[in-house]
Amino acid sequence: MVRVERVVRRATRSARALPDFLVVGVQKAGTTSLYRYLVQQPGVCAAAAKELRFFNSTAYERGLDQYRANFPLRATQRRRKAITGEASPGYLATPIARERIGRDLPDAKLVVILREPVARALSQHAMNTRRGLESLGFADAVAAEPERTATDALLPHGRPARNLANYIERGLYAAQLRALVAAGARTPILVLFTESLESSPGPSLALLHDFLALAERPRGEFPHANRNVASQAQSTVARDLLPHRVLDSVAAANAELASWLGADDGALVAVAPDHWPPWLGVRST
Repeated sequence: MVRVERVVRRATRSARALPDFLVVGVQKAGTTSLYRYLVQQPGVCAAAAKELRFFNSTAYERGLDQYRANFPLRATQRRRKAITGEASPGYLATPIARERIGRDLPDAKLVVILREPVARALSQHAMNTRRGLESLGFADAVAAEPERTATDALLPHGRPARNLANYIERGLYAAQLRALVAAGARTPILVLFTESLESSPGPSLALLHDFLALAERPRGEFPHANRNVASQAQSTVARDLLPHRVLDSVAAANAELASWLGADDGALVAVAPDHWPPWLGVRST
């Protein structure tokens, strides 16, 4: 049945839509939960899969027509008065993906969900360890990150460290968002926060619906899928193991993001500051 569906999708790809929105990041911050929530809404048509990884993989070489095969027919969209999109959390952290999105989908609305960087890095490390891709402990992996990601170093099973062991780099959000804007991506970019969606999702979901121009108000519970949560205690222990230079770089990036959000220059949009998570602009100890 799945094979038949793929054949039909490919045969009708020219009649299918390109995405109206992309959730472009970040890994281990709740993109699965966010996408699951979105496709439950009447005004959203799901893609063939949540995470298509088109713009940061060799799939891109097959062209946008092949990408279209993953989305609904334009006639279906019109009938349902719905939008469609996908969520690939690696896009924001990948330079080539940012360039391709800016060039090929300049009208797509972009959403990013961010999480406290050290907790996010700890969850990424736990995932890699569980999958047999990481042989170093967290602190050692962070210490080795600059050398591993600057070279062609390989992790177990021959996987490139540059894309998988960039634990701290992936959490330097401001630089990645500036690069995405510079690549020609549509602005404003909606910035959501994992912690806000977990503790008090109402304001964030209302902003999400407004941003995507969904006619319905937020409905249904916000799901929490694939939770590989680093506890507060675990995150505190992890911070104690990291050198000050690493924590200082994270704190500087957080402060830069907070300043940019506060500048209200039209490039980013987020909930009001009283709904921001405490890690923005401060270093937790």
